Amino acid sequence: MALALIGGIVLGQIPLETGLIYAAMGGVAFVLYGMDKNFAEQNQWRISEVTLLGVDLCFGIIGGLAGQAVYRHKTRKSSYVATTVLLAGVHLLWLAGMATGFIEPSDLASLVGL
Repeated sequence: MALALIGGIVLGQIPLETGLIYAAMGGVAFVLYGMDKNFAEQNQWRISEVTLLGVDLCFGIIGGLAGQAVYRHKTRKSSYVATTVLLAGVHLLWLAGMATGFIEPSDLASLVGL
C-alpha cells in the first residue's frame, strides 16, 4: 500500500498532499493503537473500535496496520482483523488506481460532494 502511494507520488499521479494526509493520519492511528493497547493493559477506559477503524478509514490505514503489528493489538479478534483487511483493500485499490492513472484525484472530491 505504501509502495502504491509512494510510486503514485513519484510518477506524478498522486498529489503530494495526499501522501502528507496519509502520513499525518497514519501517525494519529499509530499513536491511538499504542494508547489503546496501554489502556487495555492498565484496565482503563478504552478507545472504541469504531474510532480506531474510523481513523484507519480516513487515510490512517498505513499507521493503523503498523500500530497493530508493533503493539500486537487487535490482532486476535477475527471480526476486527477482517474489517481492517477490508479497509486496507479499499485503500490499496484506490491508491493503485490513482498511481496507474485509472482514478483521478478529483474523483474522490466528487464522490464526497466537494
